[in-house]
Amino acid sequence: MRAPRPECRKFHPACATRACALFVLLFSASGDAQGPRGVTTLDAQEALAAQVSAQTYTIRRLRPQQKGVVVPGGGWLYAKGWAAASGRVLTVAGVVADWPLGPEDRLEVIDPKGATHVAAVGLLESALGLAVLDVRGLRLSGAVPPPLLEDGAIYGGRALFGAGDGGLLARFAVRGPARGAFAFYWELDGKGLLGTPLMTREGRLVSLIGAMSPTEKGRSLALPTKAVRALFERDPEWRP
Repeated sequence: MRAPRPECRKFHPACATRACALFVLLFSASGDAQGPRGVTTLDAQEALAAQVSAQTYTIRRLRPQQKGVVVPGGGWLYAKGWAAASGRVLTVAGVVADWPLGPEDRLEVIDPKGATHVAAVGLLESALGLAVLDVRGLRLSGAVPPPLLEDGAIYGGRALFGAGDGGLLARFAVRGPARGAFAFYWELDGKGLLGTPLMTREGRLVSLIGAMSPTEKGRSLALPTKAVRALFERDPEWRP
């Protein structure tokens, strides 16, 4: 069996090569300042993958197309969000800031079981970079772990986890505060869809991916924890 590449940092709970997946997580942990020792056992990996999957919802939006313009893929735009409560999904403002553009502007949420729900923007906090969607018929089957929103929850060298491509569990390493015009954000190694929830190894929300790095390929920008905390403090109705 060929050895896994060191840069591979993804794990799928249904992966048949469990020993290979464990090696990948152990290898990627060695460069983390804190060292995610809590996810170096296969049981811990699978438990975390299940928690991340259960809290991560896919958002898709079909904007009205301009006359005579054909958009590859049918025009659907995809993002992610965090299940804050039954009927409510937290995402980033950039996904829905201009919604709706007309009666044909469709906004939907797909739950982890694959069911599609009609959604609408219930709250938009552009200054915080966040939005809350009202999702018709969405019911959570269990309690959502409380988010970790204390100061210092994000720091350089910390490992955060989120849903990657194809349902894989992706690891994001926090590099440190972004600079210049993007100093509001934290810079991460790793790419993900806008709104991807970023969680601790215990499955607690810390942040969401708010943008892609405009200068560094393969890096994302995470919202500061204080933004998520401010949303819940400003609008207690939306608090999970």
